[in-house]
Amino acid sequence: MEEQLVFKEINENLEDGKIKNKSDLNKLKLNLVKKYKSNKIPSNIEILEHLNEKSKNPFKKILTSKPIRTLSGVGFVVIHVHSCPFVVPAVRS
Repeated sequence: MEEQLVFKEINENLEDGKIKNKSDLNKLKLNLVKKYKSNKIPSNIEILEHLNEKSKNPFKKILTSKPIRTLSGVGFVVIHVHSCPFVVPAVRS
């Protein structure tokens, strides 16, 4: 329940223009978590998900992070689901 109050108050502050940058947003998040004794600090993506559709666009710059780039332009993600009972040989090119 307290998380909903945190999201509501952040939304109100965004719409009132009290949050101008990420620093203001982070300070407000910490203050609201203390105020409502919430267990968790909401992420920017969670806040963005709780905004209504017309409010999302103006605040996307504050609530989203910059995309990460690599030198080659290709980033590898390895997902290890479970351990294999056998050894998988490495492919070398």
